[in-house]
Amino acid sequence: SPQSNGMAEAFVRTLKRDYVRVNPTPDARTVIAQLPRWLNH
Repeated sequence: SPQSNGMAEAFVRTLKRDYVRVNPTPDARTVIAQLPRWLNH
């Protein structure tokens, strides 16, 4: 639904803004490895 899509997009934007852009992320494998820690935070 459009509402669910909006919530998912907002979540991804927040994750990128608060974690991906401020942590060293040389490749996708590094990001995937760090995801559990970021989500727990």
